[in-house]
Amino acid sequence: MQLVFFPILEYFITFEDPDIGLYDFIRENKWQYFFTLIMGWLIGGLYEEIVFHGFIFTRLEKIFQSAYSTHISFALTACIFGAYHFQLGTLGLINALIIGSVYLILFLLFKRNLWYSIICHGVYNSIVMTMIYHEYL
Repeated sequence: MQLVFFPILEYFITFEDPDIGLYDFIRENKWQYFFTLIMGWLIGGLYEEIVFHGFIFTRLEKIFQSAYSTHISFALTACIFGAYHFQLGTLGLINALIIGSVYLILFLLFKRNLWYSIICHGVYNSIVMTMIYHEYL
């Protein structure tokens, strides 16, 4: 997302620089890095996927009970997931909206099995934290 999609999007929208100073505490500190990785899997991977895609999405589908309930629930869940990440700035919000949609697509493609989106979310968080740790971001 950071290397391909956002450079293209920046031709159309001006973004403020993301404040990744929020994560300065893990740079070159392997214990904080490992702790953050574990939390990225527990909170980012497991908790967020269960809450947003396992619970909110399925409840919204039951609420809307129409031919388009999955589509409406998909759009609303993606927006809620993006808004949940507002502390990451506009870019982070858009990133979360898009990547959250990908996780939700995985959930739907694999017959509503959350493990695929949990694992992908955890891997994504691990990649981002590793890039921050090694000062690539």
